[in-house]
Amino acid sequence: MQLRKVFGGISPWLMHEYMRMMQGIPLGKDSYLIDGAKVSFGYTEPHRIASVVTQQLEIIIEAEDEGLVERLMKVIELKAMRAGG
Repeated sequence: MQLRKVFGGISPWLMHEYMRMMQGIPLGKDSYLIDGAKVSFGYTEPHRIASVVTQQLEIIIEAEDEGLVERLMKVIELKAMRAGG
């Protein structure tokens, strides 16, 4: 199963920190292995409102276990919402 979600206002640096906090094993520049799931991320189209532009990251989680994919996304969502919480 694959799950994708776009997060605004999160830098790749911060996402790398989240992956380390979640005991992720680096697989490449912007991808990690966590509990058997591959988590990768990268910039997507910026969000624009008039002259304000914010960067966005797309997070992609892939694993055979659907429950694992959903649990990992919920953890990332919580960290993003709480700025690392």
